[in-house]
Amino acid sequence: LEYLLTVEPKIYCHFSNFWVASLDEESVGAFCAYEPRISSTTLLENFLDKLGINKDYDVNSSMIALCSFEMSKNVLMGDFLHVKTGLNALEVGKELFKKCLLTASLKGYRIVRVIVNSDHLDTVLLYQKLGFKTISEKKCEFFQESFGHSGVSMLEYRL
Repeated sequence: LEYLLTVEPKIYCHFSNFWVASLDEESVGAFCAYEPRISSTTLLENFLDKLGINKDYDVNSSMIALCSFEMSKNVLMGDFLHVKTGLNALEVGKELFKKCLLTASLKGYRIVRVIVNSDHLDTVLLYQKLGFKTISEKKCEFFQESFGHSGVSMLEYRL
């Protein structure tokens, strides 16, 4: 968290786009969003490397690039949702997402989007329960061969 407070404002996951949920002074979840108009996935990868948690992100960003969604600079992109194992992901996700929506609104965004692995139905359902709607799905043969998953979905929440 100290790094989040001292990092350059234009980095992918600046503290103003990073929310942590706590329970009894223990971190139980985190959600990061990025602003495509000032950031890139390369910046996120570098950021996660500095935090020492980049183990799976290279694979995730590669799979999304393979399925090539068109990105909009007028949309806040949600990314990197994590909820501590054993906790109610919906409840923790709701609290994190409320904070994200407030920040998005204050920054002038009216749309928040996420990209998820289509085969992770629990993740898709979680976002749908939070009010997101699936707006696009990409099936990629290379993605199927490389990662064993059928593709990715883009979900959208309109403020």
